[in-house]
Amino acid sequence: LNALGDGSFSSALNVATLPPRPDAPQFVGFTNLTANSVRIQWARPDPPSTSASPRLGEEEITPVTATAIITAASPVGRAKPLYYTLQLSQDADPEWIVIYEGTETSYKATRLQENSSYSFRVCASNVSGPGVYSTVRTITTPRLPPPVVRGKQWQCVCVCMP
Repeated sequence: LNALGDGSFSSALNVATLPPRPDAPQFVGFTNLTANSVRIQWARPDPPSTSASPRLGEEEITPVTATAIITAASPVGRAKPLYYTLQLSQDADPEWIVIYEGTETSYKATRLQENSSYSFRVCASNVSGPGVYSTVRTITTPRLPPPVVRGKQWQCVCVCMP
């Protein structure tokens, strides 16, 4: 509406917001623990809730000029994490090292040192970005068994003389 009266309506535009960032994955456990490796498993985070959708009242709508970038996306609430980031910290070192990025929910960490503590954490990411990290889980690798000590073989021959 302006001084000349009502104008024509624009074409309808359907838009969708990006899904929320995913929750933290939950650790399932550690398997195949050896002195030098361990398999870490985690579960996908639950999908975000879609029960509460924000609504705008008419008084909140104002005319704007906007540019739209259109991308393909999953329906809100059904967006799956695109990938996971698994990090490791050794012996309470405050530095976290990324050891895996990918779509699988398990990873075999190798090149570990025997009798050492390792902490792990994982986060899920989707089109909206990374979520929060999981709670930290810590394991200690076992010691390698001691090497087998082999002595020289001795042969003793006893000869009795009359």
